[in-house]
Amino acid sequence: MYAGRSKGVSSAGAGGSGLLTDMLGISADFKGCEILVAAALSGDKALLEAEQSAFCYRCEEDPCACGKEHTGLHWRTAHGAQGQGATKAHRYQAKRGTFTRLFGGGPETAADQVGCDIADMQLIFDAFDRNAPDFSWWDQCMKQWYYDGSMVWRDYATGTNYSQDIPGEKHMIYRTYSGRNIYISNGAHAAGNGAIQGTARELLIDGLLLWQYTRWGKLPVLPVHDQIIAFVPAFEAEEASRVLAQCMETDVLSSPGLPVHIGVDTDPPFVNWPDSA
Repeated sequence: MYAGRSKGVSSAGAGGSGLLTDMLGISADFKGCEILVAAALSGDKALLEAEQSAFCYRCEEDPCACGKEHTGLHWRTAHGAQGQGATKAHRYQAKRGTFTRLFGGGPETAADQVGCDIADMQLIFDAFDRNAPDFSWWDQCMKQWYYDGSMVWRDYATGTNYSQDIPGEKHMIYRTYSGRNIYISNGAHAAGNGAIQGTARELLIDGLLLWQYTRWGKLPVLPVHDQIIAFVPAFEAEEASRVLAQCMETDVLSSPGLPVHIGVDTDPPFVNWPDSA
């Protein structure tokens, strides 16, 4: 993707003087979005801690004493499956296994994706379930609520999940924090995934809406999964990048005893989108 240095664009509507200026791309993306959303929706403190802790699962020290920095959920899962000798290859398997698990797939699917034995992937799934017991329970509840035909939502003021019967079976309406309904009708395996992905989408929309009210809000913008790419006058790019991050970072999914902060990573202003390489 080629972002610019397009000539002949006026900065008058973006806080500039009206002179012609070059444009640069800026981007910001959520850090660990799906994992943190899964922890927030299920109320799983262990999953949240596994993702955010600075504890090193190789040397079992906080802060890390070995310099390897095997921190975060994927390393915890890899070491849980393979012991202290877990490698980067094991972490890659654990990462793919974790996301397959979050999105409703089984160990067979994940093993096929990464080219490993099903038995090894089953160890990863088992380790994930040990790391995230409340999520695993919530995921099973979501499947049952789907079979029953349910409206499901979370009260963030109390940290309580609710379900209510709706007419029919094998479908679900998941109401996000914003009040928007997510309609899930393509299988029980998709119930948890629909809630997670739908909520993550709402977070991105919130960021876009806040960005719209900045002085760069009328300039071209492109949402990509959990990332926002925008194009701004080059002389304002550093400032605009900081503001974009502020628009996106959020604590809206926090509940009592479960402070969920979803932060943001930014790229330096660019001519060519770094992720296109």
